[in-house]
Amino acid sequence: MKSDVQGTKVQCPFDGKLEMPGRCIACGQPTRGKKWQITTTNFLRNHKYIFKFPICDDCAEAQARYVNVKPINIISVIIVLLTIVSFLQPSVDLSPVLYNLGGAIWLSIVIAYTLWMNMKAWRENTAEVAERNSVLKSAVRFEKVEMPRKKQKGQAIIWFTSSQFARDFIRLNKGQVL
Repeated sequence: MKSDVQGTKVQCPFDGKLEMPGRCIACGQPTRGKKWQITTTNFLRNHKYIFKFPICDDCAEAQARYVNVKPINIISVIIVLLTIVSFLQPSVDLSPVLYNLGGAIWLSIVIAYTLWMNMKAWRENTAEVAERNSVLKSAVRFEKVEMPRKKQKGQAIIWFTSSQFARDFIRLNKGQVL
């Protein structure tokens, strides 16, 4: 678990539903019904919980515009390396010219797509978009979620980076600060 998270740690009863304040979880602006979905699991990772937190129009737009090219770049490097290795072990069923031509076409498609996505990310990921996306991704973190059982009440322990959102959340869900 992360212990370096700055923010407010909240504990509240949990019966399968949480009430959400009418402000953005990331920046605190009023919201108009847009939601940001967060998925978490219980301790044993055998139950999945989906929560929808309110976000403002600006944060929703920044989240929609943000292009994460890291996985694309990693996959592209793996594909290029595997293709180069396959050039070293050519197939015996095809002629070498056809084999090399197909590999060159494949490499050019992968490299072109990777370059296109990186250029798109460079255009779309302005400083404001990157900052809003970063704040949004770190705005909430679930530490513990338990559903109610026979003689045990359910509870949720959540970290919020926005203290104002945490105060409103505590008020709506009868929670407490830990």
